[in-house]
Amino acid sequence: MERYCSTSPSETAGGDAEAKPTEITTNDVASALEPASSSAAAAPFSGEPADAVPPPAAGHQPGPAEPGWIREKLGLQPDHPLHFIAEKRVQRTDLDLQQGRLSMPHGHAVGRLLRLLSDEQRRAAKLENPRERTEPQACRRARGKKPGGLVVPVYVNRAGDRMDGQLTRWDSSGRTVLKFGDHGSFINTSGMEAMDEIQIWAFQRDGGPCLVIHKASDDETTEDATRCGSRRATKQVV
Repeated sequence: MERYCSTSPSETAGGDAEAKPTEITTNDVASALEPASSSAAAAPFSGEPADAVPPPAAGHQPGPAEPGWIREKLGLQPDHPLHFIAEKRVQRTDLDLQQGRLSMPHGHAVGRLLRLLSDEQRRAAKLENPRERTEPQACRRARGKKPGGLVVPVYVNRAGDRMDGQLTRWDSSGRTVLKFGDHGSFINTSGMEAMDEIQIWAFQRDGGPCLVIHKASDDETTEDATRCGSRRATKQVV
């Protein structure tokens, strides 16, 4: 270990300062030149924020998990795209025979539908300008014009029963709806009741969209029945 000498002032009895030698070792010099250390190693620099969320995998569809019965019942291959459109709770107005329509939720639902429609299909459904308010239906009726819409196949229950519905913007509010020729038949066939939780899915077939209505509330009923059956079986074994 090498030693160096330095001088530093110190007070004397008479108040004058005199130089006294101070020893400095090479260890002292090295510690003075090294940066302050920390208990944790420094993280490498990254331009991403600490809480950055990785982008979704390619081909990932947003929304809940696919209901297993749709592909099986409707004969869709595993690589056939199945798109989640919307989730909603059935309202009493959806079951009103006088109104005669199933309303689609506002927001992203219409945007997801538009991706599946050609320009011609958008025009037929009056969705070419989804933010534009349509003419009130009463005015159209007064001039003898029918509301119209894009006819789409709708699979309304787990049995795969199909009904043709009209996808259209129905009134001046710009709400997107599904209309059926016999709304009472649609309600009975689908088995929908007020406050049921339903999901709407879509896929392409023969150049056009097909819609599927899935009663998500049935999943909970099935799970409850399965759990009850398991409990009964356990009690019998015991």
